[in-house]
Amino acid sequence: MHAAGSPCCADSRREQVIKAAADCFRQHGFHGAGMAGIAREAGMSVGHIYHYFANKEAIIAAIVQRDLADMLEKIAAFEAAEDVFRHLLDCVDEGVEMSIDPYEAGLWLEILSEASRNPKVSAMVSEADAIVRARFRNMLRNALQTGWVQDERELNGRVEIISAIFDGLIIRSVRNDDFDKEAIMRSLKMVMQYLLSA
Repeated sequence: MHAAGSPCCADSRREQVIKAAADCFRQHGFHGAGMAGIAREAGMSVGHIYHYFANKEAIIAAIVQRDLADMLEKIAAFEAAEDVFRHLLDCVDEGVEMSIDPYEAGLWLEILSEASRNPKVSAMVSEADAIVRARFRNMLRNALQTGWVQDERELNGRVEIISAIFDGLIIRSVRNDDFDKEAIMRSLKMVMQYLLSA
């Protein structure tokens, strides 16, 4: 059992707040989710919430940073793979599952919507995206033995297309309630094979 003021307890409380806020953002939107509602969802007082986060933007920053850490961990696994090309294709199914998860899709649509209006949130999201794209781009350049990875414009273009595909799946999963996941996975593997090797 952790002491109330221990770092482990503080981290656990922060995660509790982040999860509660994510639930509220998804259900009520960023502006519809007040600190009082987040506190109720977390089972804490509003004052306790402010002990960990100065405002809702700080909570979004924590969500963005958590997602960034997760994405960098996945890229590190690609970098460590014996056959990066095969590992990338093998992970397409996981990428689709993540993109179309209803909880995550709803949350990220709310965050991106707020980013379109709020310069601070926009900067957080853009910075994290730039870090992920740079790491992914470098991984492709170092791992794939194809001529196009040495062409910076071509490499950037393909990384953007890959990003757009997975970002777009979030929107499609919300707009289309008859989403054929297996067919999408099969087709996407063919598209990825072309983008990574042609």
